[in-house]
Amino acid sequence: MSFHLSESKLRIAESAEGSVGILECSGRIIFGREATEFVEHSRSALSRYDVLFIQLRNVTHMDARGLGALVDVHRTAVVHDRTVVYACPSSPVLQLLCLTNLHSVLSVHLSEAVAWRSLNECVA
Repeated sequence: MSFHLSESKLRIAESAEGSVGILECSGRIIFGREATEFVEHSRSALSRYDVLFIQLRNVTHMDARGLGALVDVHRTAVVHDRTVVYACPSSPVLQLLCLTNLHSVLSVHLSEAVAWRSLNECVA
């Protein structure tokens, strides 16, 4: 399943592996339509999956609202007793996460293998 509106610069491909929802994001997560789409799609996936794996490798640009969107999804997961893991942030996204210290608040993993191991610990 792919989610994309005509003027959006964000693409979200959704799949699942067992009980884990997987969102592969590409493009940008910025103020406006993209951040809104990211939050709405992630919340929808959290309503169907207890665990959500969000791949950020192909996110080319993120602003303050994009960071806020990551936090919004994290808070939604916590409130509903779900788990969200952010995997492989691109260099620009990782720089923002480190600059704002959000990498220590959110579950962010630099490699896909480490992210999957952390999910296996949550599910086990």
